[in-house]
Amino acid sequence: MPTLLLFLILFVTGVVTIISSMGSIVEEGTQKFTKRGKVMIFFIGILVFLPLIQNWLQQRAEGIKDDNAKLERRERDSTLQARYDSSLIVMKSKFDTSNIKYVSVVSETLGKYGYKLDSATKSLKKVFGDSAKVKTKEAVDPVLAVGDSRGLKGIDFKGSDDNYYHYEITIVSQDAGSSHFLLKCSAVILDSLTDGFIYLSKHSLIENEATLSIEGARTSYFRVEKKYKFNFFAVWIRGTYKNVDGTKTYFIDQVNFNNKAGNTSKIFFGPTALEVKQIVDQMEKR
Repeated sequence: MPTLLLFLILFVTGVVTIISSMGSIVEEGTQKFTKRGKVMIFFIGILVFLPLIQNWLQQRAEGIKDDNAKLERRERDSTLQARYDSSLIVMKSKFDTSNIKYVSVVSETLGKYGYKLDSATKSLKKVFGDSAKVKTKEAVDPVLAVGDSRGLKGIDFKGSDDNYYHYEITIVSQDAGSSHFLLKCSAVILDSLTDGFIYLSKHSLIENEATLSIEGARTSYFRVEKKYKFNFFAVWIRGTYKNVDGTKTYFIDQVNFNNKAGNTSKIFFGPTALEVKQIVDQMEKR
């Protein structure tokens, strides 16, 4: 669009120049414009408004880019919070003050989200304080994300052939490297006719022995038969992974989807994610 506007500005400028060189734009002895003059005034008016339109479009594009960046940050924060929140109960139930190494890991993890573990009562407590005085250290734990801010879509619709729709699923190790993957990935679609989820199959996402460097990515491929009528393709990814040296274990449990109509990739939360998980559990227990 900016290139097109620049071309239009140059074109209109050229038209105005040509018209002004072809003869008088005002009738002799009057203050009235000739037809040529009226055409030139019209193009001058266009020339005035085109830069304004270009500036508005540029500001709009920058605003959309900022909004997308904020949305991605919120989604990532929500994903991280959900993962750690889901493990709080496990941490609490298995808490053992005699295991100093375990306590250290738990305390460090909880501290990132404003919690502390009371060893006396074995309960979780929210820590409040002056955020201006709180010092945070740079995260060194890997975060296994589906897609990233560099333009890699978590689930990318790549088109279709005579028989199948084709998708790419990309996971990225953010903040640090990761390894020792014990992940399950199951695929479903949201049927357009019944508005219900249809289970497809399990999917191999990454080898157990694989290692991803910091910001390293791994892409796998999935295809869906064209006999299905759908827009939403979703995968439930769950399991564990470790840092590169294998000393820490992390959890992932999330449902990502792609809307084929606009090729957008997001995360399902709440009841929709729960419904996907229930469908998968039912089918894979058979």
